This record gives sequence, C-alpha cells and structure tokens, in this order.
Amino acid sequence: MILTAIGPARAADDQGQDRTVDLLARTIFHEASGEGRLGMIAVGWVVLNRTRDPSFPRSVADVVQERHGRACQWSWACATQREPHGTSWQRAQTIAAMMLKDPPPDPTNGAVWLQHAQASEPRWGFTVYKTARIGNHAFYGRNPVGDLDVATR
Repeated sequence: MILTAIGPARAADDQGQDRTVDLLARTIFHEASGEGRLGMIAVGWVVLNRTRDPSFPRSVADVVQERHGRACQWSWACATQREPHGTSWQRAQTIAAMMLKDPPPDPTNGAVWLQHAQASEPRWGFTVYKTARIGNHAFYGRNPVGDLDVATR
C-alpha cells in the first residue's frame, strides 16, 4: 500500500518536472534560438531570476505563462508558434534541464527583463538598469551593475 501511494506521487512529480523543463525550453528556444549557448542560458536566467523576485510568480511555469490582461510576458505563450525542432530545440531542452538542476553562473547579473538590443531604451514606467548585453539582447534588472546604462520613464 505504501508503494502504491509513493508510485503515483513520483509519477506526478516527474510529469510536473517534465512540464517545467518543456516550458523553460520553449521560452529559451523562442527567445534565443539564434543566440548560441550563452544567449540561451541568459534567457533561462531571466526566468529563474523572476521566480526569486517578489513582483513575479514563484514557479517557472507561472512565470512563463504570466499574463497582463490579454498580453503574455513571453510572446510565444500567446501566439501560435511553430513547433520547436532541430538542433536549437535540442540545445534549448538540454540547457533548460541544466538550468533547473545545476545552473551555471548568471551572465545577466540578476536581470528580470530583456529586450532586443536594437530597441530603444525601455520606458516601462519605472527605473531599470542595464545589467548585460549578450548577443542581440539587452538585459535589465532592478539594481545597478558597474557603469552600465540606466533607463527611466
């Protein structure tokens, strides 16, 4: 009887973990599939950093699926996207699993936001600090890091 109770609980935990890896991998893939390994890790860190920030949900799944009205935080989560495939998808899955088990150092310096580096400075209604630029993305956090840019209203 104890084994029966433990078995399904483990299966449910495994399914939850598989779903978490899949959601993180999809975010990494859709945001940074052309960025290479470091850019993909950086996007993974933004998701993980959000789970630690009191302004965001606590779980990876909730961070990835967060909405503000009809808008999604991650555009792929609201739009019909091509099904991930190929080498970049395999890399995203590997990186997502690693990020959840034994993440490498955070190259974003604690970023909780990102946007394409070619976009104008963010005007999100509050002060943010550029914490890194990796590939085609600029990363932003709440705390200053070195002498990187500050963006305000």
